[in-house]
Amino acid sequence: MNTINDGKNDEIKKAVRDLTDDIKSHEKQLEEIRKECDHPAKEVKVKLTSDGVGSPKLRKVCHVCGQIVGYPSPEEIKREIGDQKD
Repeated sequence: MNTINDGKNDEIKKAVRDLTDDIKSHEKQLEEIRKECDHPAKEVKVKLTSDGVGSPKLRKVCHVCGQIVGYPSPEEIKREIGDQKD
């Protein structure tokens, strides 16, 4: 199945493959950097979770490297959203 755009399609495939490889390489580097981080300062942020489904969630995030490090406590959530009802 030859078309006039075969050369262009091959260029697009190569560009996509190269970018995908670059992304994977950068993700590995980021993972290694985050493993070295001691996560000294944490903050509560709205983050998209890795499953990509549903609404963003509140998570505890390292202020230094951006790694999700846990779930906020009910008190931290209250502080974050400004709800001080008790």
